[in-house]
Amino acid sequence: MEAIRAAAERTGSRYLTGAYLLTTLEPCPMCTAAAIWAKMRGVVFGVTQLDARQWAAEHPDRTFTWRQIGIRARDVARAGHPRLDVHEEVCREECLELFPLTARHAPVGGGAKSG
Repeated sequence: MEAIRAAAERTGSRYLTGAYLLTTLEPCPMCTAAAIWAKMRGVVFGVTQLDARQWAAEHPDRTFTWRQIGIRARDVARAGHPRLDVHEEVCREECLELFPLTARHAPVGGGAKSG
């Protein structure tokens, strides 16, 4: 959300036609919907919700829980208009390598700051 808002402010338009939202982790339903409302071209991400859930199961942490809303970005994009391009698992292995760093540097209170 913060990245989309900053891009809109920088361009002077709430519409980011032709732009892509690039993230390491699959965007949540709210961020995917924001990309639709901003009329972006698509979203590109490395690791999926399923990867995050698997990591959480293998590395329990009371501070950083990797909670996920069980609605995939592709499903939100399919329901939206204009339709977003969704590119999944781009550089997935490299993004997976970031999981231990993200968990180690998570702020107290349970969640990494997005944006």
